[in-house]
Amino acid sequence: MRPRAPKIKNILPSYGIEGGKVLIEGSGFDPEDAASTQILFGGTAGRILLISNSRILTQIPEEAGSGPVVVQIKNKPSEPFDFHMGVRLSNEVNPVDNPVFDSKGNLYVAFSGKRGETVPISVFRVGSDGEMKPHLSNIPNASSMIFDDDGNLYVSSRFEGTVYRATPRADVTIYAKDLGTPTGLAFDQKGFLYVGDRSGRILKVSPDGTSTVFAEIPESMVAFHLAFDLDGNLLVTNPGLSSYNQIWMVDKYGKVIPLHGGFGRPQGLTVDDEGNIYVCEAKAGDSAIWKIGRSGEMSPFVAGPVMVGMAFYKKKFLAVAAPNAIYKLPLKQNGKS
Repeated sequence: MRPRAPKIKNILPSYGIEGGKVLIEGSGFDPEDAASTQILFGGTAGRILLISNSRILTQIPEEAGSGPVVVQIKNKPSEPFDFHMGVRLSNEVNPVDNPVFDSKGNLYVAFSGKRGETVPISVFRVGSDGEMKPHLSNIPNASSMIFDDDGNLYVSSRFEGTVYRATPRADVTIYAKDLGTPTGLAFDQKGFLYVGDRSGRILKVSPDGTSTVFAEIPESMVAFHLAFDLDGNLLVTNPGLSSYNQIWMVDKYGKVIPLHGGFGRPQGLTVDDEGNIYVCEAKAGDSAIWKIGRSGEMSPFVAGPVMVGMAFYKKKFLAVAAPNAIYKLPLKQNGKS
């Protein structure tokens, strides 16, 4: 009797970038045939980490091509299974927080550099065609970025303790200073800018640039990352030395509440239009972007190597930032790519 071809039933998560680990669930797998088993990502073979009769843990290969996943055993391939692969736009960046999209779909990513270093280009702009061009310069250690409703881009300098404002024409001025070690940035609905000082303060900056202490949480050895949820609460990650860090929620009165725990080095986070929270767990060797639903259920969303930030453009694309690279993934549209 001829052996049946393997069958893929599911891949978790369904999005990934090179270096990420995904779990393939199916049938017809055989640990005894591991040497003759291939996992093909768009035709490029990935590395098998674990295999059983119904599951295969595999690592997405570098330079993996776009296209479906196929499990092939002794030259018998499975039916192709849809998988959404991120395309690397550049490996010449150095973000430490989320990239950002403008209203036209252009992507902005920072090059932070070493402490006290002013690199030639502080912020790059990636057009919708994928072409990357210099956008801003002379901002030392560009860290976090956010747009206001008028299209001005705000960039924090964690070395200087300053937040800069750049107009759509790239004219740069100082917006606020003496902010400690500012990293995370977020605007509330009234136009106040919230800045995370990684020494433990959340600062509230008024439109005239005056800052006050809004809340205090434990300090971070790396950075703060901020985002508002749909109810107007401020969400904060502050990765520390522990492998079990919190996501914090700060209500409108400045009360700090632990929201979700157990993350290893949680960094960039964002909230979608439906109120789902996404957080980068930048744990070396086991990094992922997690999706947290409104009722608190968690599921892996993107597999990758160490990831530090992300940004959605409407419901069309997701940008993912690694410490030295930026990726762009197409999102499913009504169940399709």
